[in-house]
Amino acid sequence: MTPPDPSLLSRTASLAELKATLGDLLAPARQTAEAEAEIGEKTETQEKTGTQRHAHTAAREEEEGVLEKIFPHGLPAGELIEILHRGFGSGTLALCLARVASRDGRAIAVLDPCRQFYPHPATAIGIAPQQLIVLRPKRSTEAIWALEQAVRCRGFAAVLWRAVRPTLRHLRRLQHACEQYDTLGLLLRAETTRRQPTAARTRLRVTATDAHRPGRHASPFFQHRLCIERLRGAHLAAGNRIELEMDYASGTFRQAPSLPLAP
Repeated sequence: MTPPDPSLLSRTASLAELKATLGDLLAPARQTAEAEAEIGEKTETQEKTGTQRHAHTAAREEEEGVLEKIFPHGLPAGELIEILHRGFGSGTLALCLARVASRDGRAIAVLDPCRQFYPHPATAIGIAPQQLIVLRPKRSTEAIWALEQAVRCRGFAAVLWRAVRPTLRHLRRLQHACEQYDTLGLLLRAETTRRQPTAARTRLRVTATDAHRPGRHASPFFQHRLCIERLRGAHLAAGNRIELEMDYASGTFRQAPSLPLAP
């Protein structure tokens, strides 16, 4: 058996003696390093949160600018707005308008007798689940009654529906109730019903164009491009029509940039 190297034993003993001597000093140093690492992680998290908050605020400000172009005097809180849609995206736009109206903390009512509404898109654009109330009456008479009761409830900032078909008399009552109870009514109907009479003070036609393919400087989350035309009521400051894009990442919308001309 080979005897151990005396120099190796000497180094091992020296290291053990050094560790015993500096033991009390090594522990605080280790704790300091761990504390510095924890502070670094918190700082990085705060910087990331601050960046996200800044981007969210910028998106909201851009959305406010678009709203001013659609409604120069502000989004009417107590008014019935009729949205004639062709293609996809009008429902998300209506939810965005409802979300803006509900910033005072009031709830949003969605009348869904056909059971086709899913809350996930609403929560994705920033509507809190506790603010969303979905009503699903079984009969048409119950749907009209529930619709009128929701509009007359001061706890709702906005009421949205599409499958219910109220008569002109009912629409006039709803318009009056929206004004009286400070409720934003959002009626979605197909563009083919344009010739039907309406009592809504504001009538917009929302047409979905081709999905916007992001360029080098565009966000990949901007997918739907909508064209809004004024048919009645609200004056578009940019003319009779405006194009916007829905941002499903931040749950906001922005004015669409001009598309390049084909060569």
